[in-house]
Amino acid sequence: MTQETTKVETDIKDCIDGYSNIRNKISEKNGLVDTDNSSATQETQLLEYLRLKNQNQELKWRITMLEQGLTHLGQALIIVSNRAEVLFASKAAELLLKKQQGLIMVDKHLNAELTPDNIRLQKAITSAIDNNLSQDNSISIYIHRDQQPRPYCLSFSRMPKQLDERRDGFNVLILVKDLSLNFEYWADRLAAKFGLSRREVECVILLTERRNTTEVSDVMSISPETVRQYIKNIFKKIY
Repeated sequence: MTQETTKVETDIKDCIDGYSNIRNKISEKNGLVDTDNSSATQETQLLEYLRLKNQNQELKWRITMLEQGLTHLGQALIIVSNRAEVLFASKAAELLLKKQQGLIMVDKHLNAELTPDNIRLQKAITSAIDNNLSQDNSISIYIHRDQQPRPYCLSFSRMPKQLDERRDGFNVLILVKDLSLNFEYWADRLAAKFGLSRREVECVILLTERRNTTEVSDVMSISPETVRQYIKNIFKKIY
């Protein structure tokens, strides 16, 4: 028996033992004991272990791609449980929370630094958990921060659940958009492609943040009529 063959057999045994340990823990938890150690059973265990391992690797890959795409657009992802505890935070979200600028973690719960923002945040999370969202199944709020003129935009949506699990409330998916990064990302691209002025670009980006005409006029310190004129000019240039 060659050294290479021995290594392969050792790797297979490690895989079988790894899967068996996981399965035995589940069996013990449910009051079950599995004593079948036949070769056929071991082979089945190995195949199942490798299948689960591949699924796990594929899931990690998908999560990584999602995180990279969101980060590229200046967005972070947070998932909150039906108990309002943070279950998952993308790498961008972890960095954002570590800065403690606008959004913070308190005992596994997502909070806003400013009291008025935190009231809106907790209400939005509760509404999503209880399935009291708008018709488009989402809600958006702004979270302000002292160090940046542009706030975070948080979009909330409930995550699907089986019918018998819904009585406990829904888990909540939160997309956090850094509007400062979003502006930097789109400003030059919109100006170059469509020939928009700086103020027209600002108007477009504010509209994509789900702001209405009045809100855009307040942010840009112009009249609502001027905003409407900007929109007309933008449409002419784009179309």
